[in-house]
Amino acid sequence: IWLYGGSHETLTETVTYSRFGVMPSWTNRLSEAEIRAVATYVHQLGGGE
Repeated sequence: IWLYGGSHETLTETVTYSRFGVMPSWTNRLSEAEIRAVATYVHQLGGGE
């Protein structure tokens, strides 16, 4: 179940910018490639749909 949408684009945005203080923004800690990799991994955990 996705709270903020389960599309790859939405997950990338969530990892990059955070969500309402629930998780930190990773913009200054991960490269663009690493952010894409995390978003892809999380997307696959949800079935990739």
